[in-house]
Amino acid sequence: MLYDTPPPPPVRVPDVGLRLAMMLLDHVIFSALMAVLVMPFWFYWMFDAFGEINPASGELPAEFLGNLWIIGIPYILAIALYLNKDALDGRSPGKRIIKARVINFTTRETAGPLRCFVRNLTLWLWPIEALLVLVSKDRRRIGDFLAGTQVVVREEGEPGGPVLWDKVLLSLGAGIVLMTLVFLPFYFLFQKMSEKIPEFTPPAQQESSFEETQRQELEALLGQALGDEAELEMIRVYERSGPVPSWFVILHLNVGEEYLDDDIYHNELRAIIRPVLEEQLNDLPVQGRMRLQSRGQFRSVML
Repeated sequence: MLYDTPPPPPVRVPDVGLRLAMMLLDHVIFSALMAVLVMPFWFYWMFDAFGEINPASGELPAEFLGNLWIIGIPYILAIALYLNKDALDGRSPGKRIIKARVINFTTRETAGPLRCFVRNLTLWLWPIEALLVLVSKDRRRIGDFLAGTQVVVREEGEPGGPVLWDKVLLSLGAGIVLMTLVFLPFYFLFQKMSEKIPEFTPPAQQESSFEETQRQELEALLGQALGDEAELEMIRVYERSGPVPSWFVILHLNVGEEYLDDDIYHNELRAIIRPVLEEQLNDLPVQGRMRLQSRGQFRSVML
């Protein structure tokens, strides 16, 4: 006697509006969750760095880039959670609100955590995903085709399945490993960049005081002296006390990109700037640095 395999049970496919609403709800909910997890560490990273600005060049300290892990770890955890948003019984927060679930497209059973994790790997392509949902009769997106899943409407009174905690934790671990591998190249790149930021160690037993009056006078004089050679963006003037009192001047100049590494041009700037400083600040020796910047690139040189 021959036995036919019974067909899978029928399912109800959500309409376009309902399907897009699930995607939007999940995005809003998990964006808020990521903000809660990451923003405190991000503010700490930024404020800690700005509190340690290099007094010689006005630049952020090397540790600012080297300490990328401060926000990297929360980001890794937050995105790993996002990739596992459907891990609990195939239902993300948005799907629980709209009463839907993710199923295995072949067996019609609730999709497991690892299968749901795979389907969410394509969330970065959300504009294409949303477009595909509009044109697909099964309302499946790229992740669904990749993982063999589908989102369906839960029937009224349909009981929830058991939570497979071992597989949930395995899937979460896979997300953490994946995001760590994505994060590490950026971390090492920023580490290399931090090594190129010049460090400044002020002379021992020397204190500095900011001089606003001198700054205002020099800003006008230097802006006029520089003309078209460079644009003066910012100037700071400090009077240093100690064994050898002196002035320390920090200049931020906008220059052409081709001049960042041009030593001849740097000497021409010094020839313009130093006479103005020495005439205006003629009671004490003058030291300082110039921060030359162009289109997001910069170079710090002695004045």
